[in-house]
Amino acid sequence: MPFQYQPLQGEDIRLLAIEPVEGGNSSAPIHCRIEHVDLSAQASSQPFKGQNNVWPEANSTRDVTAIFKDAEDAIALNQAGNDGTLPGDPPPEWNSNDNNLPWRHAWGDFLALSYVWGPPTPVHHIVLEGHQFPVGPNLYQALLHLRQAQRVRQGFKLWIDAICINQEDIAERSAQVGRMRDIYAAAWQVVVWLGPEADDSELAMSALSWIAARNRTPSPYDGFYRESTKIDARPLFIIWGTFKSPLKKAVYKALFSLLSRPYWQRMWILQEVAMARPDAPVVCGKSCLPWRDIHEAALFISNDETRFGRELVGSTRPRILESWSFEFARDRVVQERDWSSERMWNLLTDMTKVQQNQKESTAEVDTRHPFEVLQPLVLARDAKITEEKDRVYGILGIRAIADRVHIVPDYKLPMEVLPIPW
Repeated sequence: MPFQYQPLQGEDIRLLAIEPVEGGNSSAPIHCRIEHVDLSAQASSQPFKGQNNVWPEANSTRDVTAIFKDAEDAIALNQAGNDGTLPGDPPPEWNSNDNNLPWRHAWGDFLALSYVWGPPTPVHHIVLEGHQFPVGPNLYQALLHLRQAQRVRQGFKLWIDAICINQEDIAERSAQVGRMRDIYAAAWQVVVWLGPEADDSELAMSALSWIAARNRTPSPYDGFYRESTKIDARPLFIIWGTFKSPLKKAVYKALFSLLSRPYWQRMWILQEVAMARPDAPVVCGKSCLPWRDIHEAALFISNDETRFGRELVGSTRPRILESWSFEFARDRVVQERDWSSERMWNLLTDMTKVQQNQKESTAEVDTRHPFEVLQPLVLARDAKITEEKDRVYGILGIRAIADRVHIVPDYKLPMEVLPIPW
């Protein structure tokens, strides 16, 4: 017998509680239960579990020496020595007294998951209150990982759209989509799941960690490249500067694979990341970084895209590796749009701008800069969707849009009658 959803009442939402696994068996069946909680309930004003918003796995020490071609570069480029680290603001630490503190709400606390549904097959199953419940392979991998996360083992619940919304109930789906801004804003943390480890993703995450730290230094590019020149007679007679990177070619290829994962092409991440904290955990396999590190690394690449960006794209797309073709046709070749700077590192910096506008803008609607509205619309234009209505509903939670547009999601309405003001 399949799992039967109970109707939601008032301001209730459903949350998923993952049962702890006995004996630490990571491959054991995933047992869960559903809880209905009142999202409008007032949060505690007293110290509570997770008050410093630390995701412990994001603070683990990372040895990044494997990203360099040789040990000499690793030592020379790491100002702190040869341990693969750079100076920076120390992350907040896990509070040893955290487990003894009360929950933020009377019913506990929760995380909101940002992920891509991906292919529905092969179908996996979790055990939801004693019933077999089908989930896609990407979500199943996310649940396997989250079951081991310290915060989930501590008792934090999860909001996951594929499970916490009755997808067969169109009226409920419409209503809950209209509340997603509130849900992600109320979450203790938004957890970004990029997917399981693949294509040297651990190497890519190590590189992003080091690049982020490098970008926080006063002169991040000083001493990074070994420079020389070369003559290129195509299409013009030009003397190009050449720059030898200290990073392994495998690092650039791993970064390309990570930044072109399906997650980054998904429509709904625009709203979800906009509601997240700057230190939201970004998880890929067993590796984890705070969002702010992802953003810092993207800034490093964006500010040096004629060198670092060209090397990154050229690691996998060799036909645009030539210096002149990259310079004169960057972001203009239609068949390369999925691998352009706009869809890779600049996407990350643009998403962070939307996130910052979401939380910092206090200007009146009529005086706010038009770019705050235009930017999410441009990002939404290029994002991938499963149905056309999501291109509208997927950005309604972004503040610059929500302040100007009042549309109630209704998946029963045909696309042609939606009141779209843009």
